[in-house]
Amino acid sequence: MSHYTLILLGAFHLAIEGEATVELPANKTGALLAYLALESATHQEVGRPRRHLAGLFWPDIDEKYALQSLRNALYNLRQLLQNAASTPDEDFLTVTRQAVGLDGRIEVDALRFQGLLTEVAQHPHPELNQCIRCEEKLVEALKLYRGELLTGLSLEDTPAFEEWLLLWREFLHQQVLVATSQLVEIYEARGALRAAHSYASKLVALDEYREESHRALMRILAGQGLPEQALSHFERLRLLLRDELNAKPSPETSALAQQIAAGEFVAPKRAQKLDASPAAPAIAPVAQKSVAPEEAPSEIFAPAAAGSTGSPGSPVALSPTLDLHDVPEPGSFFGRAPERRQLAQWLLQERTRVVAILGLGGMGKTTLAAHCVRALAAEPRADSFDAIYWRSLVNAPPLAELLPPLLQNLSDQQLFEQPTHLDEQLRLLMQYLRQRRLLLVLDNVESILDSERAGAYRVGYEPYGQLIQQAATLEHQSCLLLTSRERPRGYARWERDGAHVKSLQLVGLDGDAGRQLLMRRGVHGDDATEAMLIARYSGNPLALKLVADTVDGIFAGNIAEFLQEETLIFDDIRAVLDQHFARLTDLEQQILFWLAVAREPMSPLALRQSLLRTPAQRDFLETLRNLQRRSLIEGVGADFALQNVVTEYLTERLIEMAAAEIESDILHRLLQQALLIAQAKDYVRESQTRLILHPIGEQLIDRMGATGLQAKIKQILHNLRVNTPQARHYAGGNLLNLLLALEIDVQGYDFANLSIWQAHLQEATLPNVNFRGAHFANTLFVDNFGGMTALALDPHNIRLASAAGGDALIRLWGVQ
Repeated sequence: MSHYTLILLGAFHLAIEGEATVELPANKTGALLAYLALESATHQEVGRPRRHLAGLFWPDIDEKYALQSLRNALYNLRQLLQNAASTPDEDFLTVTRQAVGLDGRIEVDALRFQGLLTEVAQHPHPELNQCIRCEEKLVEALKLYRGELLTGLSLEDTPAFEEWLLLWREFLHQQVLVATSQLVEIYEARGALRAAHSYASKLVALDEYREESHRALMRILAGQGLPEQALSHFERLRLLLRDELNAKPSPETSALAQQIAAGEFVAPKRAQKLDASPAAPAIAPVAQKSVAPEEAPSEIFAPAAAGSTGSPGSPVALSPTLDLHDVPEPGSFFGRAPERRQLAQWLLQERTRVVAILGLGGMGKTTLAAHCVRALAAEPRADSFDAIYWRSLVNAPPLAELLPPLLQNLSDQQLFEQPTHLDEQLRLLMQYLRQRRLLLVLDNVESILDSERAGAYRVGYEPYGQLIQQAATLEHQSCLLLTSRERPRGYARWERDGAHVKSLQLVGLDGDAGRQLLMRRGVHGDDATEAMLIARYSGNPLALKLVADTVDGIFAGNIAEFLQEETLIFDDIRAVLDQHFARLTDLEQQILFWLAVAREPMSPLALRQSLLRTPAQRDFLETLRNLQRRSLIEGVGADFALQNVVTEYLTERLIEMAAAEIESDILHRLLQQALLIAQAKDYVRESQTRLILHPIGEQLIDRMGATGLQAKIKQILHNLRVNTPQARHYAGGNLLNLLLALEIDVQGYDFANLSIWQAHLQEATLPNVNFRGAHFANTLFVDNFGGMTALALDPHNIRLASAAGGDALIRLWGVQ
């Protein structure tokens, strides 16, 4: 009989014989399995009452329908487990008319983790650092903790389950803190400082506000002869406490830093060696099996090996010459075996110079490209590439901005004089493509193409055509890989004319891959209904993910019931997104709009600080998890971003909402949301102006004329001053940015006592604009300087002199 392990810590999956894995859905079906697994250890009775489970997971509907939803979820769960079983007759669920339970044959990693720590706590040893057996158990337990319990799972409509999950997560997190602290104590006492350093770093990462962990790391660094690093760490801690908690380090932590700075810190004496104790002969064989203190694993929390679909965040063994920092994480990957084989043949065997992956939005072009690139990096081979460079064009950077830093990277930072002309830069790029075997990926090429002329480049972006043409027609040993919704002009001709240019047209997922995707998201039906759902959305992976969320959330994963509901049948990807958007909370919508405006990944901290009203940290993180679960946002390293098709959808929606609010003088989204981010990179800010502000202005001018628009904005500014005096919001900065983007003369406009946030004023001329009492924040001016210490006008009121405290400069300003 096979051995099964249910992995609840980190990526949620079922491991069979420790090797093959079955990913489990992060929805109510998966949550039900996890709940039954953990509750089996805390309740003596066999199974949990059906009514209890129905009320726990479907609290807001009538009990009759809640029990029906539970039956659907149990059916899906049984199918999932039977498909994973080594023999078809194995049944892991115990289901009666009254209760539901999980077979005890399935080992649960969270319970094993807890059991190991309980054994350590109950073991009679004189000193923990003298007990090899307990050390082994602590190390084994921490290997099991690959991440928080049920990472990424969140059910916003089940408050009782969410509370249960939160308590379990906190309980296990505290146990990890204790276990990691014990290993730090063991290795520090023995003088095994390299191993102690590894665990102390993990301890700080687990709870960055726990000063005891920071002190341990400072002691260990100082003990290793690295006092500068210890003091640098103390400074980071000081800034963290000041910025996040408005607090100072404790006297104990400050005293330790002073000792280290003065050279007075003395590391504790190394504890007596184990082999010197009277019991050494008896435990020597165990010691030979234990983890060598100086070689303790550095990745205690490394995720489990990925299954066939590839779990997000799985470690990749990178070749030292391949930097994947900018390559998106492809996440779960379904099917596409013929496409992957075709790309491998073109890139490696045929050494094709230019390859384009083409397809509709949401079809998975970027995911396929990222998967292939990471596969190349994971298995270096003689015919592979020396280096990989991934550049996203989603914000349409001009080629003149993209090339210089790329050339600097290609030169290993040895390019001391950059070519100034584009032709020279392209010649240098081709030189590098000939000298080394490079893979250059340009993602989202459609962003630089004209929306009204198929395949034509937007004004100012024609040089990209020159780059693609040279890569296609000139001799070199590298490859240019493109992803795009449409084929650039000239590409078809180059493809016809030679064997060095190829294109791969992505169509929808096939039936098997589509079923895998639906199963991963907890949606199940018979072959006919699954095939009907997949066909209805042409196998588009993004559409299937979004529809599956609706099927799971409303119909407990039952496809047949969903297909009977005419009102919930979608015609295209926009209709799918409309349906999802209508179900989002206001906080979820705000986060999505901020990511759409940013047009590049944002960190959780930057996102939270941008929101008009800062939510509680717990609510904010849970909201991010919900959006990830719905496939509306995706992780990019530690940051978050949107798929390009979602960015476009939200941009269009924001334009419509903003224009309607200005026209009606009833502001909501314009109060909460900046339409332009002043501190963004130049090309991103230009995209925000071109793709958001200009379309809003054009719609409004079409409806009310330029004069009518100006009168409307003045009326809105007046109403804001009267109705919301001194209120903090983004409306003032939005309206000012809109006026400036439309090149409307703002002379005489009154912004007194309003918030001017995220305004870009570096190139603005603002004569006679009233900013009396205005509150400026995150606004970019022509120059930035510290607090003013003195101001003076010349006798003729022509020049203004200013002195700032931060430098030794006196600035002269033309008053006009």
